[in-house]
Amino acid sequence: MWVEFLYAELCFFLKGPPKANVPPRFQVTAMFEKNEEVVIKIPFTGNPKPTARWLRDNDEIKSDAKFKVEVGDRHAILTIRNADRADDGPYRLLLENDLGTDSAVIKIAVNGKSFTLVFFLFSFDLERSSVVQLNIFFL
Repeated sequence: MWVEFLYAELCFFLKGPPKANVPPRFQVTAMFEKNEEVVIKIPFTGNPKPTARWLRDNDEIKSDAKFKVEVGDRHAILTIRNADRADDGPYRLLLENDLGTDSAVIKIAVNGKSFTLVFFLFSFDLERSSVVQLNIFFL
Protein backbone atom coordinates (compact mmCIF):
# COMPACT_ATOMS: atom_id res chain seq x y z
CA MET A 1 0.00 0.00 0.00
CA TRP A 2 2.84 2.38 0.84
CA VAL A 3 4.44 1.61 -2.56
CA GLU A 4 1.20 2.53 -4.38
CA PHE A 5 1.03 5.83 -2.50
CA LEU A 6 4.68 6.61 -3.26
CA TYR A 7 4.13 5.78 -6.95
CA ALA A 8 1.10 8.07 -7.11
CA GLU A 9 3.03 10.91 -5.45
CA LEU A 10 6.00 10.46 -7.82
CA CYS A 11 3.73 10.50 -10.88
CA PHE A 12 2.20 13.74 -9.70
CA PHE A 13 5.59 15.46 -9.51
CA LEU A 14 7.11 14.02 -12.70
CA LYS A 15 7.59 16.61 -15.38
CA GLY A 16 6.73 15.89 -18.97
CA PRO A 17 5.83 17.49 -22.28
CA PRO A 18 2.18 17.89 -23.27
CA LYS A 19 0.33 15.08 -24.99
CA ALA A 20 -3.16 15.30 -26.51
CA ASN A 21 -5.11 12.06 -26.02
CA VAL A 22 -7.67 12.20 -28.82
CA PRO A 23 -10.74 10.03 -28.13
CA PRO A 24 -11.74 7.56 -30.89
CA ARG A 25 -14.76 9.66 -31.88
CA PHE A 26 -12.46 12.50 -32.95
CA GLN A 27 -9.83 10.34 -34.65
CA VAL A 28 -12.04 10.37 -37.74
CA THR A 29 -14.30 13.13 -39.03
CA ALA A 30 -16.95 13.70 -36.35
CA MET A 31 -20.46 14.28 -37.70
CA PHE A 32 -22.92 16.75 -36.21
CA GLU A 33 -26.34 18.08 -37.17
CA LYS A 34 -27.10 21.62 -38.21
CA ASN A 35 -28.01 23.92 -35.27
CA GLU A 36 -26.52 21.40 -32.83
CA GLU A 37 -24.12 22.52 -30.11
CA VAL A 38 -20.81 20.89 -31.01
CA VAL A 39 -18.61 20.02 -28.03
CA ILE A 40 -15.05 18.88 -28.69
CA LYS A 41 -13.47 17.70 -25.43
CA ILE A 42 -9.88 16.50 -25.68
CA PRO A 43 -8.01 15.11 -22.65
CA PHE A 44 -4.35 16.01 -22.27
CA THR A 45 -1.38 15.35 -20.02
CA GLY A 46 1.73 17.36 -19.26
CA ASN A 47 3.54 18.78 -16.27
CA PRO A 48 3.75 21.68 -15.85
CA LYS A 49 0.18 22.10 -17.04
CA PRO A 50 0.31 23.11 -20.70
CA THR A 51 -1.40 26.10 -22.21
CA ALA A 52 -4.07 25.09 -24.69
CA ARG A 53 -5.17 27.04 -27.75
CA TRP A 54 -7.69 26.18 -30.46
CA LEU A 55 -6.89 27.23 -34.03
CA ARG A 56 -8.83 27.29 -37.29
CA ASP A 57 -7.03 28.23 -40.51
CA ASN A 58 -4.04 29.17 -38.29
CA ASP A 59 -6.15 31.80 -36.50
CA GLU A 60 -6.64 31.43 -32.76
CA ILE A 61 -10.26 30.90 -31.71
CA LYS A 62 -11.37 33.08 -28.82
CA SER A 63 -14.60 32.79 -26.82
CA ASP A 64 -17.40 34.83 -28.35
CA ALA A 65 -21.05 34.41 -29.34
CA LYS A 66 -20.18 31.51 -31.68
CA PHE A 67 -17.36 29.74 -29.83
CA LYS A 68 -16.66 28.88 -26.20
CA VAL A 69 -13.07 27.94 -25.31
CA GLU A 70 -12.41 26.25 -21.95
CA VAL A 71 -9.29 24.70 -20.43
CA GLY A 72 -9.62 22.49 -17.39
CA ASP A 73 -6.91 20.72 -15.44
CA ARG A 74 -6.85 17.84 -17.90
CA HIS A 75 -9.20 18.75 -20.78
CA ALA A 76 -9.33 21.34 -23.54
CA ILE A 77 -12.89 22.01 -24.65
CA LEU A 78 -14.14 23.83 -27.73
CA THR A 79 -17.89 24.43 -28.03
CA ILE A 80 -19.39 25.63 -31.30
CA ARG A 81 -22.86 27.06 -30.81
CA ASN A 82 -25.59 26.71 -33.43
CA ALA A 83 -23.35 24.78 -35.84
CA ASP A 84 -23.84 25.04 -39.57
CA ARG A 85 -22.00 23.92 -42.69
CA ALA A 86 -19.67 26.94 -42.51
CA ASP A 87 -18.22 25.30 -39.38
CA ASP A 88 -17.08 22.20 -41.33
CA GLY A 89 -13.40 21.49 -41.41
CA PRO A 90 -10.33 20.95 -39.29
CA TYR A 91 -9.72 22.51 -35.88
CA ARG A 92 -6.28 22.28 -34.27
CA LEU A 93 -5.62 21.97 -30.56
CA LEU A 94 -2.16 23.28 -29.70
CA LEU A 95 -0.65 22.36 -26.31
CA GLU A 96 2.55 23.96 -25.01
CA ASN A 97 4.64 23.89 -21.85
CA ASP A 98 8.33 24.42 -21.00
CA LEU A 99 9.17 20.86 -22.05
CA GLY A 100 7.56 20.82 -25.51
CA THR A 101 4.48 21.05 -27.65
CA ASP A 102 1.86 18.72 -29.07
CA SER A 103 -1.09 19.26 -31.33
CA ALA A 104 -4.10 17.37 -32.59
CA VAL A 105 -6.29 18.03 -35.60
CA ILE A 106 -10.01 17.43 -35.11
CA LYS A 107 -12.18 17.34 -38.23
CA ILE A 108 -15.89 17.97 -38.05
CA ALA A 109 -18.68 17.91 -40.60
CA VAL A 110 -22.08 19.48 -40.08
CA ASN A 111 -25.03 17.93 -41.89
CA GLY A 112 -27.42 20.57 -43.11
CA LYS A 113 -31.05 19.92 -43.85
CA SER A 114 -30.75 19.53 -47.55
CA PHE A 115 -33.46 20.03 -50.06
CA THR A 116 -33.81 19.38 -53.74
CA LEU A 117 -35.16 22.02 -56.01
CA VAL A 118 -37.12 20.46 -58.84
CA PHE A 119 -38.55 22.28 -61.77
CA PHE A 120 -40.09 21.16 -65.01
CA LEU A 121 -39.60 22.52 -68.48
CA PHE A 122 -42.36 21.78 -70.95
CA SER A 123 -42.21 22.21 -74.68
CA PHE A 124 -45.48 22.33 -76.58
CA ASP A 125 -46.33 21.77 -80.16
CA LEU A 126 -48.97 24.48 -80.51
CA GLU A 127 -50.36 23.06 -83.74
CA ARG A 128 -51.10 19.70 -82.16
CA SER A 129 -51.67 20.94 -78.59
CA SER A 130 -49.57 18.17 -77.14
CA VAL A 131 -46.47 17.92 -74.99
CA VAL A 132 -43.42 17.17 -77.02
CA GLN A 133 -40.72 17.24 -74.36
CA LEU A 134 -40.56 17.11 -70.56
CA ASN A 135 -37.25 17.90 -68.85
CA ILE A 136 -36.84 17.50 -65.10
CA PHE A 137 -33.95 19.20 -63.34
CA PHE A 138 -32.68 18.34 -59.86
CA LEU A 139 -30.48 20.93 -58.19
